[in-house]
Parts: sequence; structure tokens; C-alpha cells
Amino acid sequence: MNLAGLTNYVCTKSQLVEADDQAACALFLSKRYELIYNAYLWKDSLAISEVLYDPVNNLDNADGILYLPQQVDRVVGLRTCDQSVKIAGLEHYFRIDYDAFNKWAMYGSPTEFSILPPDWFEVRPSSNFATSNTIAPSSYGPSGPVWIAEYQNLIAGQSYALMITAEYQRAYYYNGDNQVNLNPLPTVGSWLVFSMPSTGPLVIVCPSGYLGSVVLVKLPATTQSTGPGATLTITSDNQADITGSGAVQIKVTWRDKTDRYTVTGGLPLTLTPVDGQGQIEVESVFKPVTTGNLLATVYNSYLGSVFSQQAGLIAPAVLRSPSYQRIRLFPKPSTQKYIWALGKKPFTPLNFASEEPGIRNLDNCLIAYAMGDMLERSRQYGKAQGQYTEATALLSELAKLETIQAANNSRFIPDSGYGDAFFAPSSNRGIWF
Repeated sequence: MNLAGLTNYVCTKSQLVEADDQAACALFLSKRYELIYNAYLWKDSLAISEVLYDPVNNLDNADGILYLPQQVDRVVGLRTCDQSVKIAGLEHYFRIDYDAFNKWAMYGSPTEFSILPPDWFEVRPSSNFATSNTIAPSSYGPSGPVWIAEYQNLIAGQSYALMITAEYQRAYYYNGDNQVNLNPLPTVGSWLVFSMPSTGPLVIVCPSGYLGSVVLVKLPATTQSTGPGATLTITSDNQADITGSGAVQIKVTWRDKTDRYTVTGGLPLTLTPVDGQGQIEVESVFKPVTTGNLLATVYNSYLGSVFSQQAGLIAPAVLRSPSYQRIRLFPKPSTQKYIWALGKKPFTPLNFASEEPGIRNLDNCLIAYAMGDMLERSRQYGKAQGQYTEATALLSELAKLETIQAANNSRFIPDSGYGDAFFAPSSNRGIWF
């Protein structure tokens, strides 16, 4: 039965049929459905998600942390293709003498996992952005009438940022034996982001007596990476949310490596890690209905506008940021691996007339609870209590139906027990009725 049918039935039976009565009844039905959905691990609420664990290209995975899809609200079970992964409380690894964090024992095929608090996303520092790790040229010095900076073994398809601080003569790469100019060519004093067309080398030819600098930085493959001094700015893509009477206030809960913060302010709102290391973990963002999308953008002070990437988006009608369940694997795999997660799906409220509850056989239970709520709304507390008693009994029976009518492991045990297979009389050894 859909929401409209349930509402009409309850309102007609309780003789409360006005428009405000029907609105209240629909609200009660949705809320009771939510409470029932959250109370049990219904088979209709389960979903399987396949997630790629990629420690090479995903900094979360490299740290042993796996973000699960949003359809997993609560983790029920985890496995790889060849073994199950057991659950263990995170405090377990801190209370006993255990080597899970030993650098020699922390890598391998995962055998256990712990559940971490959910959050929206995390940006982790990457050594690619540290100035001390700027890619050094293979040769940098006078060569006849010019100076040459040559970078060998660059990766085809990898993104790099290049800055030349004084006038230069050529910037090219080798495609086989051919010299091909970068396109577009770098502008002096500005960062140029480009994807390396071949396996290199990259050559910068400068005039003799060159007094500038040539800086080449490898960029990350994802928006998870940032560098020292990085910040995160949350703003709207519509100016009406930022200025004037429609200016929006938001609330953000986030962490850096040293502390946890809750900030309320107008757009744009910038989060700056106190430790300066560039690690930013956003737990939640709460907002009103906005005119435009809210954008979370990571900005790196070293690379300037070159590294300014969108890390998240919240649609205008959505009132809070997405929440992703996280798990920590022990030990953490060092290579790509597919993980299958069995989880309970997030609750979907009943707010559309033709919508039906996602749990089967729930109608009688919902009707009884909604009848009690409608009677209590009319201050008929005694009658309401009777309906609640009936609804509780129906809910208990519904939980039993889950194990009787759905797939499960059944066992038939005689009243007198199975008997003893080894010491039973020879006439009926192994045969018990």
C-alpha cells in the first residue's frame, strides 16, 4: 500500500479527514517508518557495493582508509574475492600488544577492519607539492651559448606544473627522435599546467648567463592531494548567496592534524589548517536552501591558482553535505584490490503520494502506529496506548517473518533432541526421526 492509501485508510478509520489531519497522518507514517527501518536489520534494506581499493592513486587507500559509497549507511560485512574480512573495534588495536601499526607488518591482504566515523571528504598532504621535492633537472647549466634544464623519465599522460621565472628560448619535449614545442608555451612568471604527451625528456633552453629559475612539479591524479599551506574555501556559484539580503550562513565541522573545529559564517568561508600541513577533513556542512550550488575548493598557496580544484558540491535544495561511511583495513593492501561491502542502505522518507515502504509486509504495523499517533494528537491517550500495544506486537511478528519467509538456514530439532550418533542403538544408528 502506498503513502496515499495508508493515509486515507488511517484518516477514514479514525474519522479525522480534514486536510490538516491528512498532512499530520502522512508525517506520522513517514516518521514511524523511519523508526521501524532503523530498529532492525531488514533484508530489504541490504545492498552490496563493489569498491576498488587503489593505494597507488588514492591517498585515502594508501593510508589504509576506504570510503564506501553513499548507499552504505551501516557496514554489515566485508570481504575480498578470496576471503572474508572480520570486524574488530578500533580500540582493540590500542589496548593490546598488537603489531598492526608496525611498519614491517602493516601491509598485506586485509584480514580485519574497523569502522571509522563517517565524513564528507579528506584532503591529505602530498610530497609532490613540497618545494623541497620539486623535480630537479637532470642537467642545468651552460651548454655552449645557452643554458639547458632537462627533465628525464617524465610519465606520459601525467600532469605537471611548470614555471620559468625569466626569459627563455625554447621549451620542448621529445616524441621519438623529434623535438616538439610545448603547446601552449609557458608564460614567464606564471604556472603552466600540461599533460606530458610522451615519456620525455622535457627540455628548457635558456640564454647564456640565465639568472632565473625553472620549477617543475608533478601534480596529483585526484583532488585529495594538496601541499603545505593549503586551504579549503566553501562558496556558492551564485552571487545572490554571497551578498545582499540573500547572504547565506553555513555551519562546518572539520579537523586538521591537531584539532577539531566547528565554524559558522557567511560565504565564502575559508578553512585554514593551524598546523600548516594541508590536511583537511570535513565532517559535515549544514546550509539552508540556496540559490546556487555550494562548492568546496582546495587551494594551494605554493602553486597559486594552478592548483585550485573542486573537492565537493552540495546542490541548492540539499541541506547538508553527503556523509560517507569509512573503514580502516588491517593490514592495508599495497596493491589494487576489489572490496565487497555488505551494508544497510540509508533511510528514504515517505514523502510522495505513490511511494511505498521499502520493507515488505509493513502495512499493518504502520497503520497501528499511525492510528495511535492520530488518537494521541486528538488527546485520546488511553485509546492511543492500546494502539501502540497492538503495533508493538505486530512489529515483533514482522521481525519473525523476516527469518521464516525469507532465505535463511533452517534446522529441524526433535522434541527429544537429535540423540547420540556414536552411542545410539545399532538398529537405528544414524537414522533419527
